[in-house]
Amino acid sequence: MYSDRRSLLLLALIAALPFFLFVSFRFAFDAQNRQRALERQAFTDSQLLIARTDGLVREALAFSKVLAADPIVQSGDATRTAARINDMVAASPQFADAAIDDNGTRQRRFDLTRRIRQVGPFLDPGRSSISLARTPACNCITVSRGVTLAGARPATLHLYLPNRIFFALLPSARDQYEVSATADREGRFVARSLKDAERFNIKGSVYLQRAAALSIKQGSYTGLTLEGVKNYTTFARSDLTGWSAHVAVKAQRIDDPALAFRVYIGLAVLLSLALAGLLYFVARQQIETTRNITRRIQEAQKLEALGQLTGGMAHDFNNLLTPIVGALDRLMRSDNLDAREKRFAKGAFESAERAAALTAQLLTFSRRQKLEIKVVEVAEMLTNVCELAGQSLEVSHELDCSTEPDTPPVATDKVQLELAILNLILNARDSMPTAGTVQIRAAPILDYGRPSVVFSVADRGSGMDPATASRALEPFFTTKSQGAGTGLGLAQVAEVAKQSGGRIEIDSELGRGTIIRLILPAAEATASATAIPITGQGRDLSDKLNLLIVDDNADVRETIVQMVEADGHRVESVADGRTALAALSNRKPDLLLVDFAMPGLNGAELISKAHEIHPGLPCLLITGYWDSDALADYGVTCPILRKPFTSEALRDAMAAALDAN
Repeated sequence: MYSDRRSLLLLALIAALPFFLFVSFRFAFDAQNRQRALERQAFTDSQLLIARTDGLVREALAFSKVLAADPIVQSGDATRTAARINDMVAASPQFADAAIDDNGTRQRRFDLTRRIRQVGPFLDPGRSSISLARTPACNCITVSRGVTLAGARPATLHLYLPNRIFFALLPSARDQYEVSATADREGRFVARSLKDAERFNIKGSVYLQRAAALSIKQGSYTGLTLEGVKNYTTFARSDLTGWSAHVAVKAQRIDDPALAFRVYIGLAVLLSLALAGLLYFVARQQIETTRNITRRIQEAQKLEALGQLTGGMAHDFNNLLTPIVGALDRLMRSDNLDAREKRFAKGAFESAERAAALTAQLLTFSRRQKLEIKVVEVAEMLTNVCELAGQSLEVSHELDCSTEPDTPPVATDKVQLELAILNLILNARDSMPTAGTVQIRAAPILDYGRPSVVFSVADRGSGMDPATASRALEPFFTTKSQGAGTGLGLAQVAEVAKQSGGRIEIDSELGRGTIIRLILPAAEATASATAIPITGQGRDLSDKLNLLIVDDNADVRETIVQMVEADGHRVESVADGRTALAALSNRKPDLLLVDFAMPGLNGAELISKAHEIHPGLPCLLITGYWDSDALADYGVTCPILRKPFTSEALRDAMAAALDAN
């Protein structure tokens, strides 16, 4: 009882891990997207700030050029010059003052407000400059231009802009921004969102000074503000003035999403490894118990029981793994990740592939896919089985094995046939608790006119009454004591016979023994497998195709759509077979991609009906497992692509489907 609970708990954990893996990736990339959005916003704000600053400076330079060329200003008449400058400055309220200095005497000739006592700089006629100055009038940005006064006297015209107009251009306060500023080539502040009056014309941090000295158009750096706070700063440079605009983002706004991305990616990798490990543990635990013959039969029965539980679950795992593998495949091809992040993504991808491989093993155990049909030499196989079985029998039991001459080979899965005969031998042994001989015979027969081979296993044990014999092939039906068997042994034998195109007979009499006959068609009379798995590279898909994709799982369907659209194909996707048939009645796609397990019409049924509408329509069956009966009943001959898969595997499968047609 405790073991059953532990197994169910383990299976529940395995089922939950892909969900948590998906959630981990979702949170990781959400965090990364938040970080990148904030960085893009900061770059945009710094570029917008320097563009607006350039607009003000250009306006001031143009204004100074107009004044320098004015005949009244050039006349040198102080009264008339004052009137003209006063009128023009009054029309532009951004100017705080204006002045003219005599280059020769190094004296001030004119001061509009008489509040700015600082003289200079002195420029030759036609030259201009921009500088910073603290004056009684304002913390000013000085726009200077050389002029020629009457008598060919060189002078310099100065226009003073208060830095508050540049302060007004700074980005509006945002929670994510620590500080924003405009600085000149030397790294001195023109305007700053924190302590503007104190910091004007004062050099910023060493990090800002280094960025201001660079010649690049834009960039970013990490450092400390003058207040000692860590930040990530983007900057943009002006081609006009050489000034730079800086927008500092609070460090935690970048660090927290970056850390969250690494943590979630790491968690995803660990979950992938845990999923692979748990699946491997389940499969390994079953395989290891088959190392001796008796335990091999018991373990086969346990695996059959496990298959009843995990067949559908493994299919769901493949549906969960398909978008994960697809997303990781695209992620590894992305140029947006650094080397460290790509290593994380690669590790997660490899773990997901291992999980897919282990899921395929579980599907084999669950008997939800076709046997590997091959030609089996009967005499050689039966000799090997009897040698192995003989080692597990008690001294009081004997084996009598023989193969009649001219017994033809059979077409079946060799491993499953061996397991079936071993099941029959050990059942015969268990029916004779004290002693006895188990007879095993292989002989050619005609079964309903078809060349066949009969494998008979006979004992002289307790036998079965008619009621028991009629239920012997039912799964989980057993006459053994509690814990001695699962009732799946004969059900497995019957499944091998069914998938091989044969049948099983039971001849038993209570108290006199049992003969069980396994009848399989001879190899030359066995039809070849109908489904065509993908075994190699297809042709190159250079043409763009019109595709119809059918899958009831939205995540898987979207993953396939994104893969094929990335190659330029035109896609229509639907969620069920009825909708697909309606679409096919209106138009014929170049290729039909169909999931097998769907409600209503399954993939095999849909392909059969699609060929009735469009004979010869190329088809690709995409599935997490093969249902042998459905594929055989509907005569499906199209290639099959196993979930999960990469975009490259999908291309190969599509090419193979087109080539098969």
